[in-house]
Amino acid sequence: MRTDRIHIDPQGNGIRQIMDEAEKFAEYSNFDKKDAMRLRLLCEEATEMLRHLAGEFNALVWIEDNLSGETNIVLEIRTDMDKEKRARFLNVSSTGKNMNSKGIIGKLRDIVEFALMEENVRERMTDYDFLQMGASDEEKNEEEMTDFDIWSLSQYKGAVDGFRSESDRYEEAWDELEKSIIANLADDIRIGIRDKKVNMIISKKF
Repeated sequence: MRTDRIHIDPQGNGIRQIMDEAEKFAEYSNFDKKDAMRLRLLCEEATEMLRHLAGEFNALVWIEDNLSGETNIVLEIRTDMDKEKRARFLNVSSTGKNMNSKGIIGKLRDIVEFALMEENVRERMTDYDFLQMGASDEEKNEEEMTDFDIWSLSQYKGAVDGFRSESDRYEEAWDELEKSIIANLADDIRIGIRDKKVNMIISKKF
């Protein structure tokens, strides 16, 4: 099953409709009340990330299942934001890093914004060491930039967990993951570029 594709804009128009679609999807899929609420919470977290993107954007959001039995919340995002526009929206510290990127939702937003600039995403993410920990290992040249994955939550979790004993910073990052609604509910979150659109796929097997 796949729900209708709902358009969401920076003003939050469309959010109520995607919540309605989540309710219909849960009913069609015979989810119990607990799983229906989990699906709704994942949709709320996804749309919260959208609402905090810098600048103007256009997003399509829908819910679908696949042959593996997973439920996917799919966000397809476009924007006219570029490096200069981003700089005007963000509160940048003297090191050039965005100090407002708190929480998993903030990190997801940053990755999406990097990708929306259609520049060298990998190069940008190296300045954000915790984001880089979830980055894809695939090397892509400029001609291949139309269809590839750049980050996943499962890789990020594994990397942070592996370094927890080495530094308080990684322990704090793990605590952040444990307190995050979306990180606890989702089985994985994958962010990639598809035909110059940024896709975020939030996966959950109910």
